[in-house]
Amino acid sequence: MSSIAVGIIGCGNISSIYLQNCHQRFRGIHIAAVADIDVARAQARATEFGVAKGCSVDELLADPEIKINRCQTALLEIYHKVPKLRG
Repeated sequence: MSSIAVGIIGCGNISSIYLQNCHQRFRGIHIAAVADIDVARAQARATEFGVAKGCSVDELLADPEIKINRCQTALLEIYHKVPKLRG
């Protein structure tokens, strides 16, 4: 069974719980990348959970391998900071 690549946007406090649950509960998916406006925070979270890529939101949205994106943060917060979300 091949797995679906998932990207997670938002690496704040709740993301650690979400990533832990993804690893423990969901089969058929793998977290391919985590992204945040603060790229260093995304990279730290990726390292913590063994995710291959910690990156900017723009990079995650441009990655053709990622089939599903899960936004963990208030969209309004990043809407004004990430041009790809506006159009």
